[in-house]
Amino acid sequence: KKITIEEHKNSISALRFLHQDSHILFSSGFDKYIAIWKLDENNLTFERLRKIPARQEITDMKLYPNDKYLFVGFINGEINIYLCDYKNNSFNAVGTYYEHDDFLNSIVLSPNIMEDGLFISLSDKGKLILAEINIKSNDKINFKTRKIFPFENKNHFSKGDTKKIDWSPEGSMIISVDHQLIQDKKIIHARIIFLEDLENTQPLIGHVSSPLIAKFSKCNYILNNETFQ
Repeated sequence: KKITIEEHKNSISALRFLHQDSHILFSSGFDKYIAIWKLDENNLTFERLRKIPARQEITDMKLYPNDKYLFVGFINGEINIYLCDYKNNSFNAVGTYYEHDDFLNSIVLSPNIMEDGLFISLSDKGKLILAEINIKSNDKINFKTRKIFPFENKNHFSKGDTKKIDWSPEGSMIISVDHQLIQDKKIIHARIIFLEDLENTQPLIGHVSSPLIAKFSKCNYILNNETFQ
């Protein structure tokens, strides 16, 4: 049975189930709202528990592994972190990161964020940032920018082409991928970033005509079903 959620009045930017409770779903959109849903397995329906307004259009959203914090990215480049307690209907902003100055494309948390505090974020103009959070005893969060990676070819990022970022499963590498159309060919711009040596990045440029797919597979990365080591 197909379940339809009819709530958002504009494009949906993210759907995230809680790690600790797969019956609870968070959705965000360009209508400046986050909605929280509870799945009824018997009737296969979603009940909306709460609707949270935001000041800006929401472009991405990620949940901390223990579901205590919610990372929310906005169209103006800000990243807000909320202390999240949906059972008690409590959501409080505990930190804001301001390093991006344009449309925030995506946020990806380190697989080991509860130990290393790291996350990466990518803006529409191609600024890739590695940052670290420090959670205080009062649950307030401080941010530290570890490294800003401006993409070498800045011009094509302004065209708003699809971009992907991801961590390797063990958390030691980051992949950053973008593409642009030149003479009916998609030009792949990609690089691998090694956390142990942030100055050591491995670039890749290729020509493909099929849709862009990027993901980590063990220690390889895959672009359009071609594997590169």
